[in-house]
Amino acid sequence: MAQSEFSPVEVDHQYALLSPNLYGSTGLYRIFSGEQGPDGNDSISFGFYGYYFNQKDFPTQGIETERAEGKLLLSYTPLPWLEAFAGVGAVTSNNKTPAFPLVRQVGNLDLGFKFSRPLGSSFMRAGFVTMLDVDQVVKTITGSSTALSAQGVAVFTMNFLEKGLPFRLHANAGYRKDQTGGIVNSTSDERTRVITKSLPDDVLLVGLGAEYVRNALAVNLEYTLDRVMGQSGKTFLDHPQRVTLGATYFPASNRSLAIKLGSDVGFFATRSANRVLREPTYGIHIGVMYQLGMAKYNAGGSSPVTSFDVQPKNTVVAPVRQDGRIFGLVTELNSGQAVADAKLFLCDDQESPIVTDRFGNYRSYPLPVGACTLRIQKEGYAEVVETIQVLQGESKQDFSMVSQERRKGSLLIQITDEAGQPLQGEITFPEHEDQIKDIQTNEMGQIRIKINAGSYALRTRVPGMKFQTKRIDVVEGEETQVDFVLEPEMVRIAQDQKSIEINSQIQFQSGKAVLTEAGKRILDDVAVLMLENPQIKKVEIAGHTDNTGDANVNLDLSQRRAESVKLYLVSKGIDAGKMEALGYGQDFPIASNQTEEGRTQNRRVEFKIVAQD
Repeated sequence: MAQSEFSPVEVDHQYALLSPNLYGSTGLYRIFSGEQGPDGNDSISFGFYGYYFNQKDFPTQGIETERAEGKLLLSYTPLPWLEAFAGVGAVTSNNKTPAFPLVRQVGNLDLGFKFSRPLGSSFMRAGFVTMLDVDQVVKTITGSSTALSAQGVAVFTMNFLEKGLPFRLHANAGYRKDQTGGIVNSTSDERTRVITKSLPDDVLLVGLGAEYVRNALAVNLEYTLDRVMGQSGKTFLDHPQRVTLGATYFPASNRSLAIKLGSDVGFFATRSANRVLREPTYGIHIGVMYQLGMAKYNAGGSSPVTSFDVQPKNTVVAPVRQDGRIFGLVTELNSGQAVADAKLFLCDDQESPIVTDRFGNYRSYPLPVGACTLRIQKEGYAEVVETIQVLQGESKQDFSMVSQERRKGSLLIQITDEAGQPLQGEITFPEHEDQIKDIQTNEMGQIRIKINAGSYALRTRVPGMKFQTKRIDVVEGEETQVDFVLEPEMVRIAQDQKSIEINSQIQFQSGKAVLTEAGKRILDDVAVLMLENPQIKKVEIAGHTDNTGDANVNLDLSQRRAESVKLYLVSKGIDAGKMEALGYGQDFPIASNQTEEGRTQNRRVEFKIVAQD
């Protein structure tokens, strides 16, 4: 007789044929798996799980016991190492002869988290499950109370799919602080305790499981033991334990839908009348689950799940197709780190990419043999475009991407006033407003950012201070420090929008209409303000003097000074039609002309906004 061996035909990525257990976490039936589904915002599983048995002469002669349980399950995997899961359900029983009261629990709740990490590689994973069970009261039982039971379970999984074999093995060990004894009372019979799964003490949990994967089917075998503490005189077989055999079928091409069917065999704990709690001879499991987030790992309408055929050794198998698949690893060129969630666009399919898993692995759907174009994209990396050669069967092709982080430099920006005091404010990039958002300095007047190498204009925006613009060059891999020392803002639009306020007087040469350099600097700011506020349509430039000398001479001087201001603003780009120069002489003082200080205040130029949108 010819010997046989398992011959791998297609080896899957990390997410081959995974489904939730009866608590909602990735696993078999009662067993938790160290594996987890794809992570991300859309990585949610939900579905229904049911369990049922009906057995005569159980748990004692002449009694028929039925138990039906249904659960709605939900799980979420936001991170590669974290899975949150929950289940809410109800339990009910019959009340046949001898007319036992109906036992019913509604709103039982399971809440838990699973933390798991690979041990060196994706072949082995270890983790820990922490879970809270909330079992509701039974109204037909006097003194029944809600039970809050907490448990922690260590999880270990060996994924032989990574080694080209069609198996996964699982081991669980944990402890449950069990409070289910409070659901029943001292007069409750064993039938009631079986239906409510009420145990008298804390429980040591042990579980072993194995999966055999073939095409779209996973066959499961598990053994679980509830070793109840504090039970003197009990043997190993007196504690609740069972073997569960079942199968999970994945009918959808992307393996997002799972249909589970299994059965418990509870013969171990039925041999002795000294048992802690008898298990039924059988119990039926059924479940339907749907896992979001799988389609992006299985694009192209073909299943990349693990498939194993049994072929006689040394038998030549004729090729049955003229296409091929590629698989491999995507890494960062310089660091060698895996690039997760990279999108691979293959050949003629430029709309539905496949995505690398958290280890950078990818596997394609069937591709036509020959040359075709491959594109790889991921935010923060330079796009890869290559012509690849697809061979019949499978071929390994690895790719490297260049992180654009290496093309960046950093900016350390500091804003202070003339006294060296830090200022909080905004930094804008006027030449790159569509690409770079405004940034805000902290209470120390600083901010540090990473930015692509290149030349940039930076402008400050600090209330009460003059803006400042600087051009800087960012060098790849280096930090550039930019210091802004700001002067108080000299010019601003008044709060009532009726004038342009200046913090210092516009200076002229004594007795003349000739602007000083200090006066010109103030008018430079006025020009910028008017250019930045096109809604201002008309400004009156009003010249004033003190009462020293002849009133007519002062009137003429104020008119000439107002016109000098207008001409300077025209030279700075302000439309002459937007301004009117008027001299008022000494007729409108704002302070007493009896003092030098008052006369200084009265010698002034004012800007009145007389028209705006």
